Amino acid sequence: MATLRDYRVHRRAIARSRLVIWTVILLAFGWATWGTGFGVLTFVQGIGGSFAFIATDLLPPRLEAAPQFIDDAIDTLLMSYVGMVMSVVLSLPLGVLGARNTTVHRLLSYASKGTVSFIRAAPDLIFAIFLVALFGIGPLAGTVAMGISGIGILGKTYADGIEAIDMQQVEGIRAAGGTWFQVLGQGVWPQFKPTFITWSLYRLDLNIREAAVLGLVGAGGLGYALITEIRTFQYRTATTVILMIFVMILLVEFVTGILRRRVL
Repeated sequence: MATLRDYRVHRRAIARSRLVIWTVILLAFGWATWGTGFGVLTFVQGIGGSFAFIATDLLPPRLEAAPQFIDDAIDTLLMSYVGMVMSVVLSLPLGVLGARNTTVHRLLSYASKGTVSFIRAAPDLIFAIFLVALFGIGPLAGTVAMGISGIGILGKTYADGIEAIDMQQVEGIRAAGGTWFQVLGQGVWPQFKPTFITWSLYRLDLNIREAAVLGLVGAGGLGYALITEIRTFQYRTATTVILMIFVMILLVEFVTGILRRRVL
């Protein structure tokens, strides 16, 4: 039976462990701060310079230039949509085979999760660089890059979502002699559907954001237009492009929110 002395010894041990953990965290933070050259004074000065740059160079935006980027905005939307569909189509079988409770073999689960992890480890920009070299500058490279990079996120999300379902319904169908496809359709899909729809639509939102970054390497869309304006020091026109990207994200988020409420 534990005594008061044992309780105090246990509490002191916990206190020492917490002290060690917080010491390591603070030392790591100090090392990272020193290594990055971060400082409060430098940070404050940088913020002041940023406000000056925004007030004198970025504002006001050249809104009259917006019509010339309509085609780029449409390209961005189409790229994001096709990339999302590509990610969903390729991620769904990887998620089903990767989940421990729906895979046909444990080795296949490891292979599926390994493939998804490998794709997730590579930044989107890396895919875009190779694809621009392969397909040339334009929307095609950006579309395929977003489609491939999306597998890393959706494949893991789908597998985790399937593994989190209630297995009683699945086991009931299996006990009744249901085939693997019947188990997926009647036992897994009804429970997995909310996760599938939510994350698939969220990927469309992410693709529009990523399109701006992929423009750095010539992957088309508003991202490429934004980088072109910045490189030519047309900052007020670049602000217009940024506002267009912001409006597109808001509209897509509004539409996907309605779709989620209607479908779920």
